[in-house]
Amino acid sequence: MEPNFHDGHVDGVLVAEGSASIFLRTASSEKFTIVLRGVKSLVMNDFRQGNIILDLEWVDAMNISDSAILDYYWMPKGEAAVLRERWIKEIKGRQLHAIEISPSYGANLTATFREREIISGFSELS
Repeated sequence: MEPNFHDGHVDGVLVAEGSASIFLRTASSEKFTIVLRGVKSLVMNDFRQGNIILDLEWVDAMNISDSAILDYYWMPKGEAAVLRERWIKEIKGRQLHAIEISPSYGANLTATFREREIISGFSELS
């Protein structure tokens, strides 16, 4: 069973050579590392000390939010429909998954990747 990260924290992110480690802590201070491999994109905004996770969702990369697509392309909100079409063309057939971390406070994160692993404790990329 996957840990519940609601009201937990993003402690940090380490990115290297197409992989990423996302260091998370549950509300009861249990530490976990989400290791992503085959990373196509990773965007984290508003990282703040004391951030609080509202929700962590695993979705198909085709279904990431419009705001995540806008962040990826660094574009204003009015471009969402055009960019969604562009995004779908770029990832079609690549079998990518996505993680979206929505905050109550700080640390909004979206990443698209091929494989994931959740490790108990904090662990560097392997």
